[in-house]
Order: sequence, then C-alpha cells, then structure tokens
Amino acid sequence: MSKPLVDIMKLNKERYGTTFDFNKALDKLKEELQEFIDAEEMQDEEGKVDALADIIVIAAGELVKLRYNPELTLKQTVKEISSRRQDPAQAQRWAANNKQPGEKWLKDINQPKDTLYKADYSTCKLPTN
Repeated sequence: MSKPLVDIMKLNKERYGTTFDFNKALDKLKEELQEFIDAEEMQDEEGKVDALADIIVIAAGELVKLRYNPELTLKQTVKEISSRRQDPAQAQRWAANNKQPGEKWLKDINQPKDTLYKADYSTCKLPTN
C-alpha cells in the first residue's frame, strides 16, 4: 500500500479508532462537502483542494474501518469505470470538438454486458488480526 494510505491507516488508529460508524462517517463527509461548497462560493481554490483531499482521507479511512484496502478498492473501481464505453452520440460530438467544459461523460447504455468489468471488492479485504 502507498505511503499516504498507510499514513491514513495510522491516523485512524491513533486518532479516530478502527470501528466503522455509518453516522459518524456520513457526518464527516457532509462537513467536508459543505467546506467544498463554501470554498466554491468564496472562489477559494486552496479551500476546494483541502476539502477534496479531506474527503479522500475520510473515505480511505472508512474503507479501512470496513476492513478493505483502499488502494486495491480504488484499482477495482478504476478497472470497472475503464471498461465502460462512451455513449456513441456523445463520442461523436466530442470527436467534432463539441464538448462542453465539465460535461459529464455518458455511458453507452447499449454496451454488451459481457464487455463490462464488475469490481470484485472481495479481493480487497484486509486480513483480520
């Protein structure tokens, strides 16, 4: 596991404990999301970066509390997302340089199911001690 993720594990163990509590996790994520919204309203780029980084730290810590390796879960998620094909009409528009800034990438809803990868998070479980 990468050093930042190991540091997150250590931070959780030392400061927050290792027991997953849905409501506490949700409260922490909501607080950081509100900080992100507030930073946008103030046009505070560093505030936005800080809030997003804090969300990553919280999410990774909560994954560990659920006994999952955050790095491996991210790899599974990226593999699943990367197996998706773009909506053909959108792909055609984008190829013609008709892409709106920040436009959401749309999935091809007709992509054959056998070409889609489904994340296997069971391979990401941390050993129990």
